[in-house]
Amino acid sequence: MGAGQGVVESLSYGSSAPAVGTRALVTSARTIQLKLKSPEPVEVKDSLMTLNVGGKELLVGGYGENGDTKTVVFSMDPQDFADLPDQASITLINGSTQQSYGVLSKGQLK
Repeated sequence: MGAGQGVVESLSYGSSAPAVGTRALVTSARTIQLKLKSPEPVEVKDSLMTLNVGGKELLVGGYGENGDTKTVVFSMDPQDFADLPDQASITLINGSTQQSYGVLSKGQLK
């Protein structure tokens, strides 16, 4: 396991603008953005960071604004979000490192 458990900082509707460090383009005009905060910086590695939410692998994501490595932001299609169960576990996978971010509380969506 990696650093201590992180937390879900926010869950909101976003635009199609990708986060810093994103390796894929968002194609939907409206997305759901999941912003996560880590107690320690998430190490920059030579591998694709992914987020597993209830068994669904999210690939569209990256570090926070201005390269903030304690923050990661991932985007997903609203229909994919709707299909996820409430209280699904959230795990960041960064190379061989995994870090838990607790569970998804769909009621947080603003």
